[in-house]
Amino acid sequence: QLGVESDELIVGNGSNELIQMVLTAFGGNRRKVLFPAPSYAMYKVMTPLECSVPLEVPLVEGWDLDLPAMLQAIEVHRPKVVLLSYPNNPTGNCFSEEKILEVLRVAPGVVVVDEAYFYFSRKTFLPRLKDFPNLTILRTLSKAGMASLRVGILIANR
Repeated sequence: QLGVESDELIVGNGSNELIQMVLTAFGGNRRKVLFPAPSYAMYKVMTPLECSVPLEVPLVEGWDLDLPAMLQAIEVHRPKVVLLSYPNNPTGNCFSEEKILEVLRVAPGVVVVDEAYFYFSRKTFLPRLKDFPNLTILRTLSKAGMASLRVGILIANR
C-alpha cells in the first residue's frame, strides 16, 4: 500500500514508541534533538527521557518553520535527530515543503517527518524517501479511525 519494501518498515505500539526508538537509536549521551515550537508535546517530553537535549526553534508568523533559525541551530548544534510534525500538531498547518527539503539537505542526522495527520492533509514526503537517506517518516492508524489499535508505522530508507 505504501510502495516500500518490508525492510523499510517498522511497526510499533503507536508513534510514541517509534519516536522513542529513534531517540534511543540516534539520541542519548546528551546528543541534541531539534524541533520547532510549538509542536507535538511528546517531542519535548521524550527527548530528555532518552538522555538527549531538546532544542526548540520558535515558529515564525503564519506557523511556518523559521528556516534561518533552524539552519543556524543545525550548524551550531549538529543535532542527531530533527523532529518535524507534518501537518504540525497543534497548529494544524503543513510547513513549507521547500523548508523541510532544505533541512533534509543540511541535517547531519536523522530527520523524522511525523505524518500522524497525513489522513487529514494527504501531504507526504514518502516520494522523497529514496532522495534522502536521512529521512524517516512516521504514520499512525490512530488518526485513520483506529486509535484503539495503537499501531504506528516507521518508514525509512534501508
